[in-house]
Amino acid sequence: MILDRFNAAVPAPQAVETLMEAVLGNPSVPNTFLCLAALNGTACYRVDVLHTLSKYTPTLDGSPTPWDNCIFGFLGDVLKNTTASVIIPNTAFSIVQGLEYNEAQFTAELSLLPQGDLFPRLAANNQDGVPIHTHYLMFIPTKYAPLLLDNKGYTLQEA
Repeated sequence: MILDRFNAAVPAPQAVETLMEAVLGNPSVPNTFLCLAALNGTACYRVDVLHTLSKYTPTLDGSPTPWDNCIFGFLGDVLKNTTASVIIPNTAFSIVQGLEYNEAQFTAELSLLPQGDLFPRLAANNQDGVPIHTHYLMFIPTKYAPLLLDNKGYTLQEA
């Protein structure tokens, strides 16, 4: 199951290269991901859906282009037959380690968090922190993508 490939909490998570090949290897298979980003240089973070990821392959004649080996995807929904394309860093499937609030602390802090703000980063010695492993992009089954396809994205609380 593809969700198992994205489970970074297992003792030996899927290698980043293997994960990228599974996602980018067959563009006819739909794939959708959640992404937390601040677009256009704003400090307002939004949760967006990225879908139909693909890798731009170099030309057969070897002429370099600025897009060689870059990962592209579509952001949000198709509006009036127009899509928004985004470039995604090659580190998108890398594993990130950090601390997460435990469930009780998360519930208490969520109601106090100003709209659109991120949770403050937890200190390494925080007793309310639970160590986690995750990826920059979060896989979601394609059937749930329509719930989050708004091109403006969603605040953390909305998502």
